[in-house]
Amino acid sequence: MEAGLALGIPVGMLGVQMDIVVRLINGVIIRKSERMVQDGKDKAGQRLMLLCWVLFGLEAALAVLISVTLGASFVNQILDATPQWVTKGLSLAGALLPVVGFSMLLKYMPVKKYFNYVLLGFVMSAYLNVPILGIAIVGFALAFDFYRRKNELVLEHVEEADEDE
Repeated sequence: MEAGLALGIPVGMLGVQMDIVVRLINGVIIRKSERMVQDGKDKAGQRLMLLCWVLFGLEAALAVLISVTLGASFVNQILDATPQWVTKGLSLAGALLPVVGFSMLLKYMPVKKYFNYVLLGFVMSAYLNVPILGIAIVGFALAFDFYRRKNELVLEHVEEADEDE
């Protein structure tokens, strides 16, 4: 158990730093791919997106390869040799990634139309200290009820149209 912890903690820290770097690089790749698709280069944009998957695979593979072949002491040397400004920058970037992802999600969601649901989730999180899983379950229940009622309305209109004919 001690050997596992001695290796696991440094490898986990290295993996987190590598994860942040890969996510930042993938963000650049995705924007480039989107521009290519907008310019009509669909196949090239799709091929470029495959690079994101390769980088995610390499991230995990390199962390495991380094730890297994070179050991925890080498991983600690890598972490110790990393300048403090890089570590702080990666930590800041890692903290900002969820915010950026959430803002991108809100950009494409019809927030104005369903603002009451966004507000409900915020209040549950900020003031009632409901965990994210609880908020997600409530959100799913509300979405399912909304979907069910919409389908009932559509079926009523279809039945009325059939009766009119």
